[in-house]
Amino acid sequence: MNWSKLARVLGIEETDRDQRSKPSDEEPQKVSVKDKSRDTTVNIEESVVHVNKFSIRKIILIALGLIIFYLAIKNIAVVTSYIGTFISYFTPFILGAALAFVINVPMTKIEGFLFKKVPENPNTRLQKCASALKRPVSMLIALILVFGVIVLAGVIIVPQVASGLESLAAALPGAMDRLQEWIDSNAHKINVVENLMNKVDIDLDSVGRELANTAKGWATAILDSGFSTVSNIVNGIFQFVIGLVFAIYILLQKEKLGRQGKQIVYAAFSEKTADKIMYITGMTRDVFKGFISGQCVDGIINAILFLIILSILGIPYAVMISIFSGFMAMIPIIGSFIGAGVGVIIVLIMDPSQVLYFIIMYIVVQQIDGNVIYPLIAGNSMGLPSIWVLMAVTVGGSMMGILGMILFIPICSVLYKLTRHYVLRRLKDNDVPEEKWEKPLELDAKVLDK
Repeated sequence: MNWSKLARVLGIEETDRDQRSKPSDEEPQKVSVKDKSRDTTVNIEESVVHVNKFSIRKIILIALGLIIFYLAIKNIAVVTSYIGTFISYFTPFILGAALAFVINVPMTKIEGFLFKKVPENPNTRLQKCASALKRPVSMLIALILVFGVIVLAGVIIVPQVASGLESLAAALPGAMDRLQEWIDSNAHKINVVENLMNKVDIDLDSVGRELANTAKGWATAILDSGFSTVSNIVNGIFQFVIGLVFAIYILLQKEKLGRQGKQIVYAAFSEKTADKIMYITGMTRDVFKGFISGQCVDGIINAILFLIILSILGIPYAVMISIFSGFMAMIPIIGSFIGAGVGVIIVLIMDPSQVLYFIIMYIVVQQIDGNVIYPLIAGNSMGLPSIWVLMAVTVGGSMMGILGMILFIPICSVLYKLTRHYVLRRLKDNDVPEEKWEKPLELDAKVLDK
């Protein structure tokens, strides 16, 4: 019997062929599993390649950074010279930014006081006019106040200081004579001093000649550098004018410049990194603003207190000593010692009997200022422990003089706050118990076996 014909008649072959051609339910699952495993393998290989490329790039950047750092340290003099030259090109703009930062503090206060009722989105013509005038008017008043105080201080203080220095110079020979008389009259009471005076032979005539020759040398140098001095003065005035114009532009367009700066930061970095940069920038601004304004107000209050008390006690040159002490009060820690030392020297020259009163008064005023006045003015804007303040003043003074003493404190305060935040966050992430750093250090060799 022909089964193929019978199968075609009954339709069995077509059914079997259809069943054979139709895939089973298990076969698609096997294929999909293979496909998924293949895709997973490909993704893992791509991830490994990406990680390896990233690691290699990171290692190369770190190596280049270390090489550049090593070369910079090895040629620190050349690097410093180039940095100084580069910064000198932007001196007017740096000065302008500093002026804008200082003037912005009173300008913001004036703007908030005089134009507090002006809405941000004005509707009426009067509101629009007030909104357009609030920034120029506030800036003009702030400029008049700042430069008015400077001019007033120059008119009142400079003549006082000049006359005080002239009087000191005139009184210095008499003070030296009185000191010599005192030594001669009291040296016999102390054998050590008497023997020392006998051993030391001071030729006052030769000392006078040396001083005269030194003064002549200084005068000659000043005359020789007259043209250079005039050129430097003209250049300084030009840079100040350019800086003032730049400061005015910054103050008039500070919102627009702020938006542009934010756009640059968020365009150059990821949103997470840009948020951190903006937070650090805002914190730095607040720290510098609080520190500089607090130091200025504290210095003015110190000068007023010294002037009142010195005038009551009848100590000579009260104005000059008060001004110098108030200025030195702007320099934390070291400034008070410098002010006290200069004051003691002046009082010694003019009236040695009042030195003890001056020292007691100076200590009392400094205690009142440090424990009452300054905390009320500045609050806890610094948040910097005293040991780090001392380090900041020392390092800043070594690098940049008085300006470094003033600027390095807020800089170190910002670094201290960022470091403290990072350390506390890492301790929390690692679940380190507080007793690990609170309790005294105990040596336990078992920790080495963990």
